[in-house]
Amino acid sequence: MTNPAISIIIPVYNAQEGIKQCMDSLLNQSFTDFEIILLNDGSTDKSAQIIQETLVDSPFPTQFKSHENMGLVMTRNKGLGLINGEFFLFVDSDNFLDEAYIEKCHQKLCQAGAD
Repeated sequence: MTNPAISIIIPVYNAQEGIKQCMDSLLNQSFTDFEIILLNDGSTDKSAQIIQETLVDSPFPTQFKSHENMGLVMTRNKGLGLINGEFFLFVDSDNFLDEAYIEKCHQKLCQAGAD
């Protein structure tokens, strides 16, 4: 198995209201060469349950890790230590992406010769 082109890091903190829509938008992307890394930053709501239920049928490599609350910056940094992709993308748990968003990002990165 080769490494994915893009690693998507999603910090999650008490995001039960938006995390399902966020994840559904990732699972319906036109570009499929990516992995999803979800980091539960000590949520006290149903975020973890929603994530686990949504990931059951995920066709993408995923990592789901929980830890005590340490804040957004530290959680993102923790995610950077888990990536396998050539590029990475931060997505907040209350964001949802257009179905061609990752494809367009990847095209621009490749056209620009980004590292």
